[in-house]
Amino acid sequence: KMTVARASRDVDAIITVPKLKTHGFMMLTCGIKILFGLVPGLSKANYHLKMSRKEEFADMLLDLYSYAAPRLTVVDGVVAMEGNGPAHGVPRKLDLILASTDSVALDVVVSEVIGYRLEDVPTNLPAVKRGLTGELQDLEIVGEDLDEVRVSDFVKPITREVVRGVPPFLKHLLKDISSAKPVSNESRCTLCRVCVDNCPSQAMRVEKERVLIDYQECIRCYCCHELCPEGAIELRVHPLARPFVHTGS
Repeated sequence: KMTVARASRDVDAIITVPKLKTHGFMMLTCGIKILFGLVPGLSKANYHLKMSRKEEFADMLLDLYSYAAPRLTVVDGVVAMEGNGPAHGVPRKLDLILASTDSVALDVVVSEVIGYRLEDVPTNLPAVKRGLTGELQDLEIVGEDLDEVRVSDFVKPITREVVRGVPPFLKHLLKDISSAKPVSNESRCTLCRVCVDNCPSQAMRVEKERVLIDYQECIRCYCCHELCPEGAIELRVHPLARPFVHTGS
């Protein structure tokens, strides 16, 4: 059972127009991630808290996609965002517009264009396994030749799982090493409390004019990084993990 905006039930069709952006948690904001916008604002934090693992969150997004069944998705990749998106990345001119009646297939193609493997975007492989779409070789692509529009140096975000291949039972124990963590940059912070007030796990607080983060409670959803109006929440990796940081750049 999910809470969605009433308007999504009252319209004849849903058409989405996402901007092509990287995303610190889900790797890509495109045809599927944009549908999280159907969830009313105050409910979003609860979903982040209940589904703090990216696999769980991806499954929820795919359920949302199956419910919404958008008729058309048009991706604006004229100027995309690379790096630590979706709020604090860097504009990247790609001069691309992509469209499909199959939002999941569109994400698979976009992933290929910017250099992600199918499994790098958490919604892609589960969508294929559910039969919602096919792998790249199964899709009909019209218009530009894919080889002509691939971007080999598109910069990825510092991924949630910085070190790949960590067994699931060790992920929690090695969370501080295997995933990037949010850190408050005091020189930029204005103590506006946007991060504190929107933290799903209530892991942040203001104390002695500083934003403090309880990393045992932090679920690495990166809402604070995404929402900070000053760009004061930075993502940092453990020194032991730096040789393995994967940005795809």
